Amino acid sequence: MNAPSALFSSPALDQGDICRAKTLAIEVEAELLGTLMLLGDSALDSLPSQITEDAFVVELHRATFVAIKRLAATGSPVTPVDVYDALQGAGVPLEFDALRRLTAMSTIASGSLAGMRSRCARLLEAARFRALCTIAKTIDTVIAEQPSAADAGAEVVRRIEEASHNAGQKEARKFADIIGEILAFHSAFDDMPLEEIEKQCVRTGLANIDYFLPLGLEAGDLVVLGARPSMGKTALAAAIAQATSAAGHATMIVSMEMSGSQVVHRMLASSLRIPLGRLRSLKWDGHPDLHAAALDLLTAIEEQPLWIEDQAPCSIDVLALRVRAWKRRLGLRVLIVDYLQLMPASSNADDRRSAQIEEISRGLKALAKDLGITVIALAQLNRGVENRPNKRPTMSDLRESGSIEQDADVVALLYRDDYYNEDSSAKGVVEVIFSKQRSGPVGTAYLDFLREEQYFRDSSYSPSYATPLPVSGTARTW
Repeated sequence: MNAPSALFSSPALDQGDICRAKTLAIEVEAELLGTLMLLGDSALDSLPSQITEDAFVVELHRATFVAIKRLAATGSPVTPVDVYDALQGAGVPLEFDALRRLTAMSTIASGSLAGMRSRCARLLEAARFRALCTIAKTIDTVIAEQPSAADAGAEVVRRIEEASHNAGQKEARKFADIIGEILAFHSAFDDMPLEEIEKQCVRTGLANIDYFLPLGLEAGDLVVLGARPSMGKTALAAAIAQATSAAGHATMIVSMEMSGSQVVHRMLASSLRIPLGRLRSLKWDGHPDLHAAALDLLTAIEEQPLWIEDQAPCSIDVLALRVRAWKRRLGLRVLIVDYLQLMPASSNADDRRSAQIEEISRGLKALAKDLGITVIALAQLNRGVENRPNKRPTMSDLRESGSIEQDADVVALLYRDDYYNEDSSAKGVVEVIFSKQRSGPVGTAYLDFLREEQYFRDSSYSPSYATPLPVSGTARTW
């Protein structure tokens, strides 16, 4: 009996048929599909976006790739038998030995993500060669169509450059096409009631903040929430997470500083309006109201799409793999990272911390853009704030701030005057200073912060020097 790999060997080729030899990667196709079936989610989460069904030449391989992606999207297993059943269910014409071939793919699979990435690179290279060979076959037509030898040569060069560079990459879009998309987007809302529009937006649950986010937490945005310790940034992020998940938007908190239990205790204190110290007491038997209130809250939030990841801090590369999996499995819409500077560098990162922070902030922005989610990254401010007479933070106070300022779409900085001034007239008020906002206004939102309960709410406070919000206590009107 032939070895499994013999089922996928390329046909014998004449020595001169170089184009065909370079464009066929039949065994590589089979090895990649086998790895996807063998490793499942971990392999699919690491699959480059350029690998689509068009990367496969063999019809069975193309159909198998589509079937694997569809099964994974529904959370189903992707074993050879499951894939075979899916192919049959989709009405794909199958040879008598199709199941044997699918099983053989798993047998010759690399079994490692590094091996899978190597196969992906070879498939994309074969796709580029196919594009070049297609051009080679049409040179006669190009020569016939062009008025001069110079024009013909320029056209051939243009096509070759386009094929060798752009294979597997997205095409640039015309300016007019993007305008058309924007007009269509806004036209869809013209006749829609305000209540329906609000359902489309991801709101923070705090109207004074939402005023500065006209379209809510937008997909593709990196929002940086910066503060010195004890300003309430984790409590504010938790409040936003509760609001977004309560509205049905899948939300994940990646807590690198606190355990999941510590985060949940803060959420319980905020939801139940109970001092955190009392909630964290070791014995609740003297407080039956705590048990009853916690059970009522559990019933209310049981179906909310809110998750907490509290494993040890991980690099941006590892986090990216997890987030892609959450996007596929959970439909993730909002990701909260607490906090940015605790993320370690990847293994091949520059030794300079500023370069490492640059890698992390750009990685978070890329995740937001590629996956269509909002990333809220908490960030620590420099101690230099403490040495100034006016301790209100600015963007330059962000540690290793250059890349963070550049990559962020929104930068909001927290300040509590009563933390620094005993005689402050703004007792219990947190200023949320919007220092950067690519798609909305800049300015300061005021929130009441009940620190013992870890609870935020909109504040009516406004200092005499401040310009009041046009619509106090409400989100920006449409």
